Amino acid sequence: MVHIRRARRAKIAAQVDRELPGLTDGDRRRILEEQLREHTVLEAERARRRHACAVVEVEERRAAAARCREREEEAEQARRPARGAGCR
Repeated sequence: MVHIRRARRAKIAAQVDRELPGLTDGDRRRILEEQLREHTVLEAERARRRHACAVVEVEERRAAAARCREREEEAEQARRPARGAGCR
């Protein structure tokens, strides 16, 4: 995880240097930190959306499994002879 953050920081720093040459060290650091915060906020939002989608998918799979079990139980009940059906 640390290596991903370091790589992201290096990538953003290179982008800042390329787009805004001649910044003072303080301005460069400030802009870099601002862009890293923005990136972190975006990543957190993406993670929340992925999690919400995953929760929905899990619930859909559980509901589908329950429907499947219900159909199997109904089919099993239909295969069993009714009590007393053969008696007359």
